[in-house]
Formats: sequence, C-alpha cells, structure tokens
Amino acid sequence: TRAKLTVEVPFEELKPSLDAAYKAIAQQINVPGFRRGKVPPMVIDRQVGRGAVLDQAINDALPKKYVEALQENSLEPLAQPEIEVTRLEDNDLV
Repeated sequence: TRAKLTVEVPFEELKPSLDAAYKAIAQQINVPGFRRGKVPPMVIDRQVGRGAVLDQAINDALPKKYVEALQENSLEPLAQPEIEVTRLEDNDLV
C-alpha cells in the first residue's frame, strides 16, 4: 500500500509559479517608494528573501505536480502524501 515517487521538475516549469509568488508577495508587503503590488522582484528578494519566494512558488506548484505524478504512474492515493523537497537548484531567472 506504499509507493515512493521521485519527481524532478525543471526550474523553467516553476517560472509561472515563481511569477505568481512575486505577485502575491508584492500585494502583501509595504515598501516605501512603491505602491502596493508594484514592488519589483529584486526589491522583494531583498525585503523577504529569495528563499521565501521559492517556498511559496514550490507550494503553489506542488499539488499539480503531485497529481501529474500519480496519473503518470497509475496510482490512487489512500492517504495524505509525505512530500519532501530534497534538492532545489535556483537558476535565478528573475
């Protein structure tokens, strides 16, 4: 009843989630000199850290990638998955 899947996602596929994470964070923070929602990614990286943006992007992309992996392997989940991000290579596309 247990299956272990290893899924590798190219960084380019995280780009839409990364853009969405920057947009969401820009709506949440106040930075002097910028209107809410108009804070550039470079300033967000300095304010909250690139790691926080990457975490949000991964959390956004994870459910979709999980479902894709289940479908590719013809698996039907019986319980909540245990998910572990083992490696993250930041290509710094911003």
